[in-house]
Amino acid sequence: MPAFTASLAGGANNRAPDNRIPEGQARSIVNAVARADGSLSLAPGSAQVMAGRILGAIPFGRKIALATTSALILYDTETGESE
Repeated sequence: MPAFTASLAGGANNRAPDNRIPEGQARSIVNAVARADGSLSLAPGSAQVMAGRILGAIPFGRKIALATTSALILYDTETGESE
């Protein structure tokens, strides 16, 4: 699966309009920390539950529907199971 290779050394920018976020910045970063070198690491207390390119996610109740490039996955946040 492809890795995320863009640099986010600029961190989060929640002030610029969505279509004008500068290179190296993101609208928001959730459960990850942007390092000075532009790489991302999991925030303390977080755990990776899925790898790959996720195109979108919709949470509902204890589950999250995830759309990837090849599948629609229903992930249960309590059990860690996916279908």
